[in-house]
Amino acid sequence: MANKRQNKPKTEKNEKDEYIDFLEETLSEFTLAFLLDMERHGIFSSANDEFIITDKFMDKVVNLALENISKGMEADDVIGESIYNAIKDFYGEEITEDEIYPRADIVLSFVLDNLEEIIKENAGK
Repeated sequence: MANKRQNKPKTEKNEKDEYIDFLEETLSEFTLAFLLDMERHGIFSSANDEFIITDKFMDKVVNLALENISKGMEADDVIGESIYNAIKDFYGEEITEDEIYPRADIVLSFVLDNLEEIIKENAGK
């Protein structure tokens, strides 16, 4: 009986680990699908199995951010709003608000640190 009790937690843990692995794999597949879709729209480019934000998209985000700053937008809202609007501009009418948010999260994960620095540098000009 002692062996059965010892094995039971391992089985539950294995099922839990398998489920977590499944969720991570599914999330990776969705992220890749979003990246490929954004590449098709000119937001990302890929080389050597690596995705990078295009200069054209970054320029759009920075210009929107500077415009938002000049309008007096709260600093906490500037980056998110600028990325949201840039994605909307790159997709045009074919994207809904709900479809923009996961893409914006992916873009943020790629550029947040660099974008904050670029905006600060350009805001002083």
